[in-house]
Amino acid sequence: MAGPSSSPLRHPLTLLLAPVHLNESDFPEPNEFRPERFLQQRNDYPGTLGHSAFGWGRRICPGMHLGAASIAINIARMLWAFNIKPALNEKGEKIDVDMYVGPLLFREAQPC
Repeated sequence: MAGPSSSPLRHPLTLLLAPVHLNESDFPEPNEFRPERFLQQRNDYPGTLGHSAFGWGRRICPGMHLGAASIAINIARMLWAFNIKPALNEKGEKIDVDMYVGPLLFREAQPC
């Protein structure tokens, strides 16, 4: 029986993760850079990790631990190898970077 939330049998479905992670009820002020929101344990979120980047249930990514470890290692190596500082404008003031531009999370070109 077809209904408003059904699909044909064996029809592939894809969940877009960007809108899921921009849900204000799960992530207050989703467009603000607030990494501390992930430091506390959350029992109200459906996933056990506090985010849904690796999917859910039977279809969860089998390589999620390798992926998370690879990201951590690469971030540590970049912090070790590079002197990361904010960009400065012509007056020597820090340039405020807005990472959120639209639903696809692409940045507009910024002057170098």
